[in-house]
Amino acid sequence: MKILIALRTNEHHKEQLQRNATGAELLFVPADQVREEDLADVDAIIGNVPTELLPAAKKLRWLQLNTAGADTYCKEGVLKDDVLLTNATGAYGLALSEHLLAQLLAMMKKLYPYYDNQKKGIWHDEGSVTSIEDATVLILGAGDIGLFNDTSKFHIDRIASLRVVLARINQK
Repeated sequence: MKILIALRTNEHHKEQLQRNATGAELLFVPADQVREEDLADVDAIIGNVPTELLPAAKKLRWLQLNTAGADTYCKEGVLKDDVLLTNATGAYGLALSEHLLAQLLAMMKKLYPYYDNQKKGIWHDEGSVTSIEDATVLILGAGDIGLFNDTSKFHIDRIASLRVVLARINQK
């Protein structure tokens, strides 16, 4: 089996993949550098290669995306009907949860204006800041960010006495 790893990988990750993909031939090419000839005889691809190159992957049986969104790969004619398409839904929940918390605190403490002032050498008060204690946060379109399910390692609503209101468009 020949697998194209269309991700930027460091040596440590390459060694791990090679050690665990016993019997497979691994080809490491970042997605933005993949050429049609790289795809000619691959059985599987890990990463988001440009869709216009996929017709060259005549032997492709599996495409594992490194994103949750798969819309462009689901369009008619992009992949043959017998190609298994999988995505990374759920892989980024903790990272997005942490990012959400960082952004929330940065806005509440006015870190962005203070940072801009610091770069300009301006030192003045930007006004009162708010606290996460007893705050209410509304999250629209949360999707799978790992904040609220029982198996999540990170529950933003357990911080202080923060009240979280989640609005989902699609119920699953």
